[in-house]
Amino acid sequence: MICEWCTEHRQALETQNVLTSTKFIDGCTSYKVESISYHEKSAAHLLAIKCRRAKLHPEKTPAYLARQQMLKQYSDDEGMISDYDSEPEMSEDDVLKYIANEL
Repeated sequence: MICEWCTEHRQALETQNVLTSTKFIDGCTSYKVESISYHEKSAAHLLAIKCRRAKLHPEKTPAYLARQQMLKQYSDDEGMISDYDSEPEMSEDDVLKYIANEL
């Protein structure tokens, strides 16, 4: 059994030094409720959840909201800054910066 979210965000977990075990990334052979429960509560899995949420909904991240506020402020004052026509997807670096500020 593997954890899809932890596998998908392995680099972020390693960068933040929260990946203490790779059992649910490489494949766990234990199907005990205790093992799964322990993994669900681990710092690595909780960070993987935050990474996934930030990637799926970048418009809800503090960085995006601050950006929107700045765009509104400066476009009201000077009328020079405009927003993108479509929402850009967050890069892995942006996700890591967001997560670092949340911890």
